[in-house]
Amino acid sequence: MSTRRRPTTSSPLFKILMAILVVGILGVLVYASGLLSRKTVETKPDRTGKVPIPKSLVELKAFEKVRREDVFDREKGDDSYFWLSREAVERNPDWVTSIDQVIGRVMAKDKRADFVFRKSDFLPEGSRTGLMGGVPEGKQGFFLSVEKVPGVRYLKKGDRFDLLVNLPDESEEQAAEYGLLMGGIKVQAGKPIPVNGIRVIARQAELIALTTDKIMTTQGRLKLQAKDERGREIRINKGEERVLIAISPEESVPLTDALGREYPIHAVVQSGQRVEQNIEDQLDGMVAFPANAVEIKAFTKITGKDLAEPANGNLRRYYFKAGDAQNGWIAKAEDLIGKVVNRDIEPGYIFTAADFLDADHVIADVEAFESLQPSHLVAGIDSKWVGKVVARSLQSGEKITNDKILGPGSLIREVKEYQALAAADLVEGTASTWLGKTVRSELAAGHQLSESDLLPVGSVTRDVAAFELLSERDLAGRHESKWVGRVTARKLKAGQLVEDSMLLAAGSQPGISSAIPPGRFAMTFPVDAGEGFSRLSNGDRIDILETSTFSLNKALGGVRVSEKLAASLGNNQVNKVVAADVLVVDQNEKEIVLAVKAAEVSSLTKSLASENANVTAIARSNQQAKSQNPMDNQPPDPGKAVIESDPNPLDAIIVTRMIIDGQKSEMAFRRTDRD
Repeated sequence: MSTRRRPTTSSPLFKILMAILVVGILGVLVYASGLLSRKTVETKPDRTGKVPIPKSLVELKAFEKVRREDVFDREKGDDSYFWLSREAVERNPDWVTSIDQVIGRVMAKDKRADFVFRKSDFLPEGSRTGLMGGVPEGKQGFFLSVEKVPGVRYLKKGDRFDLLVNLPDESEEQAAEYGLLMGGIKVQAGKPIPVNGIRVIARQAELIALTTDKIMTTQGRLKLQAKDERGREIRINKGEERVLIAISPEESVPLTDALGREYPIHAVVQSGQRVEQNIEDQLDGMVAFPANAVEIKAFTKITGKDLAEPANGNLRRYYFKAGDAQNGWIAKAEDLIGKVVNRDIEPGYIFTAADFLDADHVIADVEAFESLQPSHLVAGIDSKWVGKVVARSLQSGEKITNDKILGPGSLIREVKEYQALAAADLVEGTASTWLGKTVRSELAAGHQLSESDLLPVGSVTRDVAAFELLSERDLAGRHESKWVGRVTARKLKAGQLVEDSMLLAAGSQPGISSAIPPGRFAMTFPVDAGEGFSRLSNGDRIDILETSTFSLNKALGGVRVSEKLAASLGNNQVNKVVAADVLVVDQNEKEIVLAVKAAEVSSLTKSLASENANVTAIARSNQQAKSQNPMDNQPPDPGKAVIESDPNPLDAIIVTRMIIDGQKSEMAFRRTDRD
């Protein structure tokens, strides 16, 4: 039986079949492993008429810069773009069509991969990276705990909302504002403010981002998640979430205050679908009137601060329909600033001209006879009343009239008797024609001066002692008086008109020595040493008479006296002139100073010291004594009567010695009897 011989491995056919099988298997393996480039087998898509549009290749975070690798892959090349029809691009003008307009720009919000870029995806060119870069120009970033304002955690970047706070304490105050009671609408930031105690403390606030200490998103609470390096979700604890919002600078203070007081704050989110209405349209056709936002005290000037809302510095205004506004209401804030109110003004008042003081009113109490200062007057330094002196006290708010002002020549304070008028005493001050004049009696403030009120020039303004030098301050008219520098010869009473006879000769030195005439000596005695001394005055001329009792026996010393002599003389009173034409130099209550001749000094001294003699001053006639200067030493006029001494009784006695019965003796006889 014949057998079929199998081909061996060395057979050529077998080898060819095995080679074909190996090549086939290798081809399949190479294709499956990608070693054979598909480009060699795939054809390039037709992009004719299409436009390359940059797209995000990875997820991009808000407030970070876009890198080249975020939008262009070198391996993908043109496949890094979306290739879209030109018609589609033209229908979306907000698409960014150039990669150069993407690279380096800061993202305004989070962006997922494989999306085209819109202009709104980026912050303005030049913006910084980080959260603050997302705060719009003119706004301020404010971090706010999401627990304080319910609902803000679910807002996204760019969402706008208002923040409202309930102020119960202000509800009653606002309802009582004059502008509201008159039917006006209170406006803030161009929008009406409710009057029930609800205050809008932030308008058009914008959400920037929601953050914790570790993560941040612009897409709201639902996107606030992240994983750690192990892929586990990061847990967010209560109280960690905060939102960054953008608000106006003036709103940060009231918002901080409301948070600190823990007032309930609510977010009122604006619709994202409607076109924002022009806020001016809400007040179209209405007339605005400014009002004070704080209380203004009576008699104070209105300032810009008084008209500004304390919370934000905006002008407080009330809007009225044209027909509801009252005549006389002042519509411009500049017409209020600087005006002085005539009473206390509560907040929210709309002003008229009747609420102000005019330029002729005082804004502070003024005492009688006080000079008006700019601070007293509505018009300040520009007032015509500055420097005028009021005739009586004026109360704040009182109108000044001419009858309340002192006229020229009036006193502005009390003036004492014999006082020289100073600038401070007179309405015109240093410009007064009465300056330096001396009054003759006490005058009250407000008195209108006349010549009859003044002392004549040359009168003394105080009591002046004898022998004192007269100075300007002692004389009415001061330097105008001719008696300045003269020495008084006697005491002068205040108000007395000085005459030359009351003074020592020109050139005399002050002091009592100048009053003693040449050739005489001054003697001082008690005024009670002689009769009539106390009634004398400086400058009087007197004769001094001694009266004594003549004792015959004592005078004869034991000599026997004849009967006729004893009968005729006995004990008689004898008058003797011990000093003639004596000048009274000075006199006061206790002492008197006399100028006597040298020969009379001894006899006058003995007479005043004698216990048995009385001394009497005999004054000479005023016409004779005072018609001449006290210093003159003229003898008495021989034609005038002169006092003479009584004859000496001893001149009429003769003593005879006799021897009777051998005894010697003496006997006195009258000289006539002897003869």
